[in-house]
Amino acid sequence: MDTIVDTDALVGLFNTRDAHNKEASRIFEELNKRGVTTLILPTTLSEFAALFADDVGMKEAHEATDKIIDFGISIIEISEDLTMQAIAMYFKQGSRKESLFDCFIMAAAKKLGITHIFSFDKGYRKEKNGFSLISDFL
Repeated sequence: MDTIVDTDALVGLFNTRDAHNKEASRIFEELNKRGVTTLILPTTLSEFAALFADDVGMKEAHEATDKIIDFGISIIEISEDLTMQAIAMYFKQGSRKESLFDCFIMAAAKKLGITHIFSFDKGYRKEKNGFSLISDFL
């Protein structure tokens, strides 16, 4: 089984003040224990690095980004086709809570046959989006 990580899960994993810190750490540990492959998009990594640097600091963002790569989280390449699918999904969203970043994750998940997203964002569960959160699986 594979999962794609979202920015909110990464923030939860690395920011000890974040409301999701303990749960994100528990989930990540469980994913590793079960041998679940965790994937990340460059858009997610970029969004995380920018938000984390703004919230915690540049040095900490550099260290966290380095750890993400060290953890062995595989990077998904973004093609023109994937970009067009993400944009099409974005235009179908009715809430500003489902960002284009989220739509990249959903488009990649659909392309790769991934059904569970490592996130705390309930928007992935909306019927039109059709995904589950990885916490539903664990």
